[in-house]
Amino acid sequence: MNNCSNSSNITPNLLVRDLQINSGSRLFVTVPESGFSGGFVGADGGVTGGDVIFYDVRASSVSENKFTKAQANSPSTSEVFGIIETVDSSTNYANIIISGLIEYPEDRLNYMEDAGGNTSGLEGGNDVFFLSGMTAGELQNLAPTTQTWITKPLLSITSINHYNSVVLNYIGYEVGGAVAGEDLSSPPVGSIVYVPTDMVSEITSKNDTWIDGRTSTELSTTDYASLYSLYKNSSGIPRYGYIEEIELSSGYNSNLSHNQKTVSQGTGSSRLSGTITNIDQTNNKYEIKKKSSESTFNTADAFITIHKSTFKAKSNGITKFFTPKHKTTTDTVIDVFNSPIGVQLVPLIRIKTTQAVYVPSKVAVEELEVRDTLKASTTDISATTSTIEDVALEISNLKDDVDLLKTRVIG
Repeated sequence: MNNCSNSSNITPNLLVRDLQINSGSRLFVTVPESGFSGGFVGADGGVTGGDVIFYDVRASSVSENKFTKAQANSPSTSEVFGIIETVDSSTNYANIIISGLIEYPEDRLNYMEDAGGNTSGLEGGNDVFFLSGMTAGELQNLAPTTQTWITKPLLSITSINHYNSVVLNYIGYEVGGAVAGEDLSSPPVGSIVYVPTDMVSEITSKNDTWIDGRTSTELSTTDYASLYSLYKNSSGIPRYGYIEEIELSSGYNSNLSHNQKTVSQGTGSSRLSGTITNIDQTNNKYEIKKKSSESTFNTADAFITIHKSTFKAKSNGITKFFTPKHKTTTDTVIDVFNSPIGVQLVPLIRIKTTQAVYVPSKVAVEELEVRDTLKASTTDISATTSTIEDVALEISNLKDDVDLLKTRVIG
C-alpha cells in the first residue's frame, strides 16, 4: 500500500474527534505547492480544488515522492490520500481533507449516464461519488465497471452547515476481483461517538468495528490498516504508542527473564529504547512497547542492550499500535415532564468499516469464469467421489479418455 510517511510536505492542522452532526468534524492537512507534481493548475497541468490525490511512491514515476491526481484505472494510483478542498495561490498552500466534512466544489462532480441514458444515478440516486477511472482526480456518480479498475467510494453528499459532502475514503475493490463490503452510512474510521454507558457493552460485543474509547487498545497494523494510517505522524510512527517486533540474530537466544526489561539501541542523543512486553522463544523474537517519540530499531542486524547485556538483533517493523484514551462526558436531557436528567456518555472509537459479505446459498449467473481452480463437492452418498479438487482438470482427463476410447473402438 502506498503511503506518504516519508514526506516533509505535510502540515497537520485539525483533528476533531467527535463526529456529531453540528460539530464540523474533519481531518485535514495543508500541503505547499511544491509538494504536488506539476504544482497548482497552470501550464504544467497541476491540481486544483476538487481533485482527488494520492502520494506517488512508484520508482521512476514522473511524480515520484509527490502528490498527484488519483485515478481508478489501476491499484497503484487508487491509494487515495484525500481530496483538495481549496488551493490558495497567495500562500501557495492547498487544503486537503483526509476524512470528514468538506465544502466540495459542486461543478467538479461528473454525472455519468447509465445504460438508459439517465444521469440520476442508481437506486440510491446521486448520493455517493466514486473515483474516476477515465479522468485523473475526478469523481463520478457511477462506480467504474471496467474489468481490473478499482471501485472506490470517496464522497457522500450531505448538507451540514456550509459543508455539502463527507469524505469517506473507503477501501476500494477491483472490478471482477475480490469484494470488500463497506458500511457507507456510518462515520469513517477514527471517528468518536458518545453513547450512554449502558449501551457500550451491547455495541462493542456485537461487532468488531467499535471499541470503548475509555481505555487504550492494542490493534494489529494489518487488520486495522486504515486506522493505523490515520494514527501515524509525518514520520510514519503511531501517535499514541506502538509495538515493534525484533528478531535476535543467530547465536543469540531469547530469555523469559527479559520480560518487562528495557531494551535499547545506540548511545547518547541517538539512543532508542522501549520495554519488552512479549517473548516468542520459538521464533527468537521480542515485542517491544515504544512511545511515539521513539523511532524503530535498525532493520539490519545491529547491537542492542537488554538489562546491561549485549545482543544482536534486527527490527521486523511495527506490528501493532495503540488507540488513545478519551474521557467520558456528561450531558443533561429533558424528560417528557420537562425535568432534567443527567446522563454519562462514553466515547466509542470506529476502528474499521469493512463488513462481512454474505453470498446466498443459491446464485444464478449467465456466465461464470474461474481463472484458477474450481472445486466441487456433492452430498449425494451414492457418489464414488464426493469432492473434485479441480473440475477443469477432471473434465480434461475425461476428454482424453473418451478420445482414446474412440480411437480404439472406431479406429
